[in-house]
Amino acid sequence: MASIELSENHRRSISITLQLVDQALCEWDDWANGRVQSGIMYRQLDTLSPAQKHQLQKQITKVRELVVRLRDDLGLEPKNIATSHLIIGQTSLLWEMLTELSSRGLQ
Repeated sequence: MASIELSENHRRSISITLQLVDQALCEWDDWANGRVQSGIMYRQLDTLSPAQKHQLQKQITKVRELVVRLRDDLGLEPKNIATSHLIIGQTSLLWEMLTELSSRGLQ
């Protein structure tokens, strides 16, 4: 199928939205496979039944098929994000939040 003509701004908006959907699907796929995260102050609890996990996996597959169709029909390219950049971005945001904890506003 031929690529659909869109403005660069519209193409970028759709691409970013599909990237966020894909990122959520990756996390949900982990949960559907029983993989949860656990840290010192943060714990995910696996509360999905086997039937719910199976249903979730089916829905993830369907949504991924739609994302692939949209990507191909719109001629979008996947974005490769270096884990080092993700760490830097999260660190910057968290540092700002932590510095706010010691600000006068909390006194």
